[in-house]
Amino acid sequence: MNKVQKLLMIVGVTYVLGAQLGHAQVLPQVQRLPQTVPPLIEPLERVDELAQRQIRSTVFTPEIADLSSLEQVTEHLTEVLPTTLEIVNQQGTSLVREVTVENGWRALEREWLVVIDADDIEQLEQLPLTLIARQTLSNLALTVVRFSVSEALDSRAALQQMLPADMHQTLARQHIFFAQQGSAEQSSVQPALTSSEVCDSHLKIGVIDTRIDHAQGYFRHAKLQQKSFLDPQLQQPLAHGTAVAGLWVAQGEGLQPLVPNAEIYAAEVFYQQNELSQGAPVSALVEALDWLVSQGTPVINMSIAGPDNAILKIALQRVHEQGTYVVAAAGNAGPAAPALYPAGYEEVIAVTAVDAERVIYRWANRGAHIDYAALGVNVATVRAGGGVSAESGTSIAAPVVTALLSCELQRAPAEGAVSVASYLAPYLEDLGEPGPDKTFGHGLLRPTRND
Repeated sequence: MNKVQKLLMIVGVTYVLGAQLGHAQVLPQVQRLPQTVPPLIEPLERVDELAQRQIRSTVFTPEIADLSSLEQVTEHLTEVLPTTLEIVNQQGTSLVREVTVENGWRALEREWLVVIDADDIEQLEQLPLTLIARQTLSNLALTVVRFSVSEALDSRAALQQMLPADMHQTLARQHIFFAQQGSAEQSSVQPALTSSEVCDSHLKIGVIDTRIDHAQGYFRHAKLQQKSFLDPQLQQPLAHGTAVAGLWVAQGEGLQPLVPNAEIYAAEVFYQQNELSQGAPVSALVEALDWLVSQGTPVINMSIAGPDNAILKIALQRVHEQGTYVVAAAGNAGPAAPALYPAGYEEVIAVTAVDAERVIYRWANRGAHIDYAALGVNVATVRAGGGVSAESGTSIAAPVVTALLSCELQRAPAEGAVSVASYLAPYLEDLGEPGPDKTFGHGLLRPTRND
């Protein structure tokens, strides 16, 4: 492979990975290269060096860490998520099929969702589509229908011509969402940071993530309620949810849980796509939200990111209307990337990550939707399968805000319209430009109160 071919492959792989927006901590987001790479400004050798450094500094799975050449790395990465992917069970039998759809997002092939009223189901049964499931989300007062269509009808334009007008605004693909955790930034000699206890209250926290690997000593004192919202035949990953929950309640050497006495209600929504990545369908996300509202969790953590999706947006609006707060990771797509969701929704508290020196995490999304920053770089937490490791990303910062808000709600329950800003003001330190800005939001939230 000559240098020009190598460069083109690097750009292509980086673009594909950029569209996928990171897949849990096993495949952190690779920052997108400029649209035009200027070979006349820098020699190809220099571009090659920069690309190698970028890929190796952000991709740290054992499989990739052992690869010795750039060709091997790029060839491996192109196999991460093909355009069409069969999701199989442990026996290798295909259960569902994922495809790449508009704007590079992932979705289940030719599968759509729509919110209906009680009388609408009869209309849908008369149309040339296949009904898959009817989700009654009683706590959100929503009924969602999943259906599949032929290839000829697999577009918004085609479906809007066929569906009643009152369904158009809630029509959405069965998008796949991704966890938002990046790579650790520390060198081998820099110790990981530990969080600080926020409160020791007995409170409830809701989380939507992967399954938690609780069968280890770090969680022996933890109160965990887990429920899966997936086909039981799908293989479920453990790493991301374990790291997130570990920040709250895991106990052991090198750990300082934020809320050690909290009861964690964990909704499992991620299935294994392949050995390197995992995804969560939007239908599982909205079912998880409905369940967590029913359990009375005042704050729900979603270290998840993906596209703007009408079904998810409506569900989150209903959650907000019931007085439940949702905290979401801003995403690790890089400072130039557009808003990711659910963090981009007005009803959601969007959290970015900083390191111990209050420097913004280099892969963190930015924008006017960012609400707060919290420690999320080189933070010690539990690793699936056992052990403690340093993790980084907006996924690691979001649980800090979830813990702070949960403790404040426990300390002083809301009476009337109490703003999130009022609850979190005692922990706030302004960073960056005075007042809210696109990098840190309102500022840094520290685990200790100012008063």
